[in-house]
Amino acid sequence: MLKDIKNISLQKLCGREQNYLRCDDRPIVFTSIDFDKDEIEYNKCTRTIQFEPSKLCMFPNGRLYHPSHFDEYGLVTSQLADELYIRFKFDSNGDPTHFEWKGETVPLTNESTEI
Repeated sequence: MLKDIKNISLQKLCGREQNYLRCDDRPIVFTSIDFDKDEIEYNKCTRTIQFEPSKLCMFPNGRLYHPSHFDEYGLVTSQLADELYIRFKFDSNGDPTHFEWKGETVPLTNESTEI
C-alpha cells in the first residue's frame, strides 16, 4: 500500500489499476530538435512543440531546460544538451547569456530560473 502520496508527481489510471510516478526532475523531457522546422521533440515520441532558443535556461545544477506547454518547463536530455552546449556564449562568471541559432546570436531570457 502506498503511504507517501504527497511526493507523487503523476498518477496514471490503467483500467482499475492506479499507477503513481515520481520524477527525479521533470515529467517532460526534450529529446531532439528538428532544426528545419524549429521544433523540439519531447518524451521520445513524435510529438513536438515550437523550439524557442531564447528561452533555453541552464539551472545552477548544470541541467538545461526549455519551456513546456504542459508543465512550465521540461528537462533537455544530457545527450541533446551536449549537442547544444557549443552554441552557448557565456559571461565572465560562466553563466550562459546567448545562444547561436541559425546564424544569429540570440540573447537568453533565463525566465525559468525565476521559478
